[in-house]
Amino acid sequence: MAIVGYYIVHYLAGRRDKRKELNDAAKAFRDAFIPMKQRLRQESIRKIMEIMQTEFPSQDVAMQRFAPYLAGKKLSDFKKLWKEYEEKHDAVKYINPDADIMYNNGNKLKSITTEITTLSENILFFANPR
Repeated sequence: MAIVGYYIVHYLAGRRDKRKELNDAAKAFRDAFIPMKQRLRQESIRKIMEIMQTEFPSQDVAMQRFAPYLAGKKLSDFKKLWKEYEEKHDAVKYINPDADIMYNNGNKLKSITTEITTLSENILFFANPR
């Protein structure tokens, strides 16, 4: 009977450790987005390119640490959203902020900022505490 009890305790401890690893990776992933979200709210819309280039690398590292904890449909949905997020990150590089503000009233910058914010919120849904 003691052997069965040992295996049950060992199994439960292993599950607890995996859950802790998942929660730690999810927290680090969520935390990687905090500076970008704060800067997008506080700084000029002209700085979106700088903000994305500065913040994206740490988000990417956190994503690589977090993604292995997802599986099945969650993983495929997450990867799809992440790919869209990467594409928006790349698209920002080709916007001329001064020209957009001068000729288009900053509409392209406002639009892509909204899209990035929405995508990041959708991506972070996968990292909600469990």
